[in-house]
Amino acid sequence: MNKSLQNSYLVGCMQFTLSGYDYQIRSLFICRNAFKMFHSMGHFCLSRIQENLEKDPTFYSEVRHKQQFGPLSNIAMSWMIFFSKAWRVYAK
Repeated sequence: MNKSLQNSYLVGCMQFTLSGYDYQIRSLFICRNAFKMFHSMGHFCLSRIQENLEKDPTFYSEVRHKQQFGPLSNIAMSWMIFFSKAWRVYAK
């Protein structure tokens, strides 16, 4: 994907809330650090995308539907789902 499609995809995974942003991959909500690690991006790249959205909500007007992931991403997603379920059970 080119850079604009990548940014549109990332915007589609972020939801604006009163306290900031919620990040999701498919139906799983994750923290900001996990979102950055999953997409191999840094703090400043994600902050720049958020600043552009706050200045002009139509900056990424062609928000694409979430793309299909490759096999490595599916393995990582399976591990993250397993880990979050195991942590919930352990935390109770």
